[in-house]
Amino acid sequence: MSEEGLALLRDLLAEVRALRADIAISKPRRAPSHADAVAFAKLLPEISSALPNVTFSVRLLHDYAALNAPQYFALRDALASAGGSRKLGRLLRRGAESDIAGFEIAAVAPSREGMLWNCTTKTRKTHIGP
Repeated sequence: MSEEGLALLRDLLAEVRALRADIAISKPRRAPSHADAVAFAKLLPEISSALPNVTFSVRLLHDYAALNAPQYFALRDALASAGGSRKLGRLLRRGAESDIAGFEIAAVAPSREGMLWNCTTKTRKTHIGP
């Protein structure tokens, strides 16, 4: 294939990726179901306290939960109530980019172990003063 053909293919690929990103941004997010909200209420505070500011995969969560350290016991219980690894991954996907009980879960990037996630605490804007 010629250089011009390869350049055209690269341009088309970049355009397709940009369109996919635009579509993903424009899709309206539904609020999580009641069952998901209950699962997130148990799970997200434990993830945030066990792995603050850490990008994680579902496998990494299970690896930390398997450690025999007191700071990860609550994470272990929360993961057990969420179900298996696939179920947890699907739960995280359903809650991605949503504000759930003061936390936001965001998909960062795919990896060999699955999707990489980040759990952040959402700060509320408050007005102080007259």
